[in-house]
Amino acid sequence: MLPQDSDDQSEADVRKGDGEATASDDTIRRSPLWFEYLVVSGCSAVLSFGGIGLALAVVGHYSAALAFVLGAPGTALCVLLGRPRPAKPSAPPQRVDLPALGMCAVAGALAVWNSVDIAHHVVVDSDPGVYAVTGKWLSEHQSLVVQAGLPWSKTGLDLNYGSAGIYPRPGATVEFQFAHLFPVLLAEAHTIGGDALMFRAPVILGALALCSVYLVGCRVIQRPWVVLAVVTALGVSLPELSVTRDTYSEPVSQILLWCAIWLLLRGYEERRFGVSLLAGLAIGSTLMAHIDAPAYLAPLPVLAALAWLAAQSAAERRSLLQMYATILLGLLAPAALGTLDLQRRAGHYYQDLHSHVASLYSVLLITTAVAVVAVIAGPSVMRALPVLAARRNQIAAGAAWVVGAGLVVAWSLRPAGPKATGSASNPTVLALQQAESLPLAGTRSYAEQTMRWIEWYIGPVTLALAIAGLCYLTVRVIGRGSVPSVVLLAMAGPLTAIYLWTPSITPDQIWAMRRYVPASLPLFVLAAGVMIDVTASVLSSRLPGSRWSRRALIASTVSVIAFPLGASLTVGNFQPQANYLPLIDKTCKTIGTNAAVLFPYGDEDASGLMQTIRSWCDIPVAELAGAVTQQDLQIAASALRATGKTLWVLSGTSSGITGLLPDASPQWIGTAISRRQIQLTLTTPASNYSAAELPIYGAKVVS
Repeated sequence: MLPQDSDDQSEADVRKGDGEATASDDTIRRSPLWFEYLVVSGCSAVLSFGGIGLALAVVGHYSAALAFVLGAPGTALCVLLGRPRPAKPSAPPQRVDLPALGMCAVAGALAVWNSVDIAHHVVVDSDPGVYAVTGKWLSEHQSLVVQAGLPWSKTGLDLNYGSAGIYPRPGATVEFQFAHLFPVLLAEAHTIGGDALMFRAPVILGALALCSVYLVGCRVIQRPWVVLAVVTALGVSLPELSVTRDTYSEPVSQILLWCAIWLLLRGYEERRFGVSLLAGLAIGSTLMAHIDAPAYLAPLPVLAALAWLAAQSAAERRSLLQMYATILLGLLAPAALGTLDLQRRAGHYYQDLHSHVASLYSVLLITTAVAVVAVIAGPSVMRALPVLAARRNQIAAGAAWVVGAGLVVAWSLRPAGPKATGSASNPTVLALQQAESLPLAGTRSYAEQTMRWIEWYIGPVTLALAIAGLCYLTVRVIGRGSVPSVVLLAMAGPLTAIYLWTPSITPDQIWAMRRYVPASLPLFVLAAGVMIDVTASVLSSRLPGSRWSRRALIASTVSVIAFPLGASLTVGNFQPQANYLPLIDKTCKTIGTNAAVLFPYGDEDASGLMQTIRSWCDIPVAELAGAVTQQDLQIAASALRATGKTLWVLSGTSSGITGLLPDASPQWIGTAISRRQIQLTLTTPASNYSAAELPIYGAKVVS
């Protein structure tokens, strides 16, 4: 096991009068047993129902009923594996239930808030639209493959079946972009509660994610009330709200990552087979949720090597070997399933990002090689330890200064330095630069602004506290060998550093902030909580009997919550694609269940609506791949009528239809207006609404 944090005892000792008993760290229980069961049950349900459903979908035999039948005992088994350990009988009683109840109340309140203004992202204009149409299709067709060519083969038309986020495959089929764990969860929610529950599934996942971050926070912060405050700040921040209110996959990644960190910490403490196995399952399952997930695996070999080198006996090394072997055993199956899913069911997407994925696996290989070398060179390292140990405090202080200086420079000076650029011009960047009267430079990535982005949404006070907290955690890691600090920084720190340097995303707000939701924002708020907790402890010890400790706690926690809440409330009722779903339902009713839909060649709305109409109306849809005559369409209509289908042309404009059918009188089906979109920005935080419209016109093709 890694060396114990020798200052945990002293930090506990200085809190007399704050409602926590004086005890060593291994006897302090900062989260109640029932709360830990709640989180491990939720995480187990995601792993089991999601993983089994995904396995069925990948092999082409998805069935919600079978996923539920197999998922229920699978969830029970996972809970049994990771069941929390009761507090030791000798442990002093702790006031931990009230903060945990407060966390449940906060998560529930946020779930209600988000549910009221839930997004209905049915048009495929970005990732949430892809996930929504995938979940809807999978729920009703039990397949991740769309037989898009039926019944168009007899029409003689040259057609395109792919669209935004939907890749064409051989045999006139199409496949859905991205990893598919999240769409499987959406499909299962749809089976239970239809569209209403499907669109609210991210809300449930987001609430569970906050609870998992809370559990990790209770391992690194002594006061549970401080943990509650900083996790609340995370929950009310606009980036967290934006991914929770819409059909983003980030809440799933957040749950899996932070449950995995919590289980890893328990694995070090308890050395139980079940806990380590479940930790491996959680870490491996991140590969089923996102293509970037190999980055979450990269720190594991280094963690294993550090623990091996710090072990005090052969028995402890055997225990560590068993622990990490069990973690490896747990992560292999979900990691393999996630990779197979990408290769078989999102092959074009995987091929497009193959070089990026290869680079992530290269990092994993490098960290593995470094770990192996460190273990082999262990005797030499151990001989050097006395020399290093004598200077441990100086090394820790130096490293903390480096971390702090780097983050301060990135926050204050980097934005004024050279402008970061990408490899290709981005049309979204150009459009926003023009709208904001900025110099046109489509290759700008705005990566030099990443620390400013964080400040916009959590506030300068919290960010300053977070930087100080990260410095303190660095001292804990090097100077005292704190296990929770090592695991926290190792699992969340590298990806945070990568995305602070280069986020590799279109830099418009609030879109770009999704990069920081799974790992970075939770790390920053927990680091801020560490600094608040340490400051209160120092004041309590230096000024015994005074109220300054409590005052500092109250002032710090209020400021930590107030800024992100205020920033979010300016657009607190945002609702992506509000009113779009009723229009899609009306369109399906208007054209009927026996329709077949064509979109004109080059129609601006075709890319976003094709799979939407397929998924919600359950009818064949295609886009013309070139110019055709009205006679060609009439011949196609006759061929479709022989199969029982009525040919319709849909478009976002009446002229799009009359250009194909000069004699037609386009029917205005309706126009949906979403008035509470978050306005896109480049150089300022998201703080205003904008409006978006979706008009739909249609006409039957009469043969």
